[in-house]
Amino acid sequence: MERLLRLFNKNLPISRRHFFQTVGRTVGISAIGAMASGTYAYALEPTWLETNRYAVKLPKLPPAFDGTRIVQLSDIHHSEYLGREYVDQVLDSAMAEKPDMILLTGDFITGFRGDVKEYRRKTDDFFLRELTEMCRKLKAPLGVWGCPGNHDFWYGFSTVKRFLKQSNVRLLRDEHVRFNRKDQQVILVGLTDLWSESIRWRRALRHTSKKDCRLVMMHNPDAFGQTVRFGLDFVLCGHTHGGQISLPFIGPPVLPIANRRFVQGWFREADTQMYVNRGIGVIGIPIRFNARPEIAVFDLQRGTETA
Repeated sequence: MERLLRLFNKNLPISRRHFFQTVGRTVGISAIGAMASGTYAYALEPTWLETNRYAVKLPKLPPAFDGTRIVQLSDIHHSEYLGREYVDQVLDSAMAEKPDMILLTGDFITGFRGDVKEYRRKTDDFFLRELTEMCRKLKAPLGVWGCPGNHDFWYGFSTVKRFLKQSNVRLLRDEHVRFNRKDQQVILVGLTDLWSESIRWRRALRHTSKKDCRLVMMHNPDAFGQTVRFGLDFVLCGHTHGGQISLPFIGPPVLPIANRRFVQGWFREADTQMYVNRGIGVIGIPIRFNARPEIAVFDLQRGTETA
């Protein structure tokens, strides 16, 4: 072993004892680093909220809506993992941005493919009730709107919709609403979850056209290609959690999407822009690493340059 080590560095004589001491220190430092990373991923990052603000140029945005501020929240996944205090702080932070419109892009609650009815009976829908109560603080001049995620369907879409209706959140499932100012309008389209059922594009876009400025909420970014084909303008998504765990030089080991490039952030094709939000909550295990939870704030501007 000593001979082998000297082959790599003939000018550095090393004893067996020194070699094993060096290896021991390296292993020890690595173990401490791993423990520190684990503590960070469990105790700090899951609630280390980041607010990202963007100016978004939209060529078809009517002048009357220039300067409209949208706040996006996604993947709240309210459960025992992060607790009410954290979600309350998130909602307070969203309101502090003074939004004109608040959009929530799915997975309000954590569902699962099991005996959901029995689970709901035992918990009396506790977390959904609590989230509904908290969401009453969300208010904006142009409304608070949401679309369903896969977990909302697994939990029971009709149940989630019924509870959220008691708050200020209105869910759109392959439908749209129009906002009018000074004889000008913007359209908000809310799409269903791609994993749970087929998107009914004809229903969602009925009586709209490519001449309209159409904003879109959808949970899963894998439908981006279709939004481009229909000429939609600005698409807001979630679902990925930014990977929830994103390893340096490797990226997320697990991603719940077919197109792995849609992990987070901005994407553009033709005249369609999409933003993939890292979300608020966690699933599976209550950790995040290199994928901080986020609130996204968008100031809409009439124009063609990407800010």
